[in-house]
Amino acid sequence: MLGFSVWSGLVSYTAAVFWLSLMTPSAKVASLIGPYDKAIHFMMYALLYFLAASAFHRSRLRAIGRLAFWAFAYAALIGAATELLQSRVPSRSASLADWIADSAGAAASMIFLWFHRKRLSEEGYF
Repeated sequence: MLGFSVWSGLVSYTAAVFWLSLMTPSAKVASLIGPYDKAIHFMMYALLYFLAASAFHRSRLRAIGRLAFWAFAYAALIGAATELLQSRVPSRSASLADWIADSAGAAASMIFLWFHRKRLSEEGYF
């Protein structure tokens, strides 16, 4: 049952990332987010990597190298896809800097999990 909840969490979170990426924020929301835009991208994709790694761990990608690669590829591709879709939304634009922040968040999560893999494995997370 845990496997289903992890996969449903990944799918739900990915859908939320797409939905938020395609919304046109109000001027007030945009002004609040503005100074923290890259930090928000970083944190959202760090969590996306963690969810992808958790879901992929329960699949055939258990070897840490393959798991790390595919979870990072997933997060980076979702980041690229959201940026490309934003280029089609009025009042939104695609940004290479946003995609770099997305990928950096995924990489930071990958590094964190790498250094804490033994403890997380002992506690049943991986």
